[in-house]
Amino acid sequence: MALVNENLSESLRRTLFDVTKGNLGISCDILNYIGKENCNKNIDDIFNKDDYKTLFTNVLNIRTSSINKEQPAFIKTIKAASVIGEIFNQIYLPEIIEENEFDISRILSTAMNNQFIDYENVMYTYSFFDKIVFQFFDQNFNEYKKEYHYKFAMAIKKIKPDDYYMQFYHFRASGKIYEAAEVLVLYLLRQEMSGCFINMQLVDYLRDKSNSLYLHFFYLKFVLNTLKFCNIYAIKNKASFH
Repeated sequence: MALVNENLSESLRRTLFDVTKGNLGISCDILNYIGKENCNKNIDDIFNKDDYKTLFTNVLNIRTSSINKEQPAFIKTIKAASVIGEIFNQIYLPEIIEENEFDISRILSTAMNNQFIDYENVMYTYSFFDKIVFQFFDQNFNEYKKEYHYKFAMAIKKIKPDDYYMQFYHFRASGKIYEAAEVLVLYLLRQEMSGCFINMQLVDYLRDKSNSLYLHFFYLKFVLNTLKFCNIYAIKNKASFH
């Protein structure tokens, strides 16, 4: 615990633990980045609400850039994981980034050693160490983002073909409006036919996009019939239909 045993005030120790959620590696990086003396003297200024996220971004940029020099696929792998979500399954990553499973496993091991991710008690499942680490990868390196959302949507279509909502979510995030509308129709029809709750915001999305897409006539009719079913459902019962 060299981090807390030398020239650090109790206030700084507590603050570092709070803002890093106990992530010792990032805490050390923060101290190296701003300097211990400066940190002790200006603790309130350094960790005020406006500045500490910027500080985290700078520190994590340095850390990830350093790792990426040794493992060139590191950033894009963890970025792909963030596209899947705060909790992600390793099986999807080869479908998104086209790296082999051995190299992906090595990168995930490095990410665990750096306290970016943790292993969950489910096979091949990981989670980001905390929300601020997840947000760093989710909000940065966006040159990959739309491509990865699209590839993940295609991976879901291949591995879990009946998970229409997740396909819709990631097709929409990738900017593929036609593909998003197509699977949303299937999702809404299944919800309506099984008597489940229908989110009318999704119906409104489909109505809006059906007007702007160049859809085949019969497919457009199918979309409009779906909207009609959903509207009837919403009028009859806003909660559930039995």
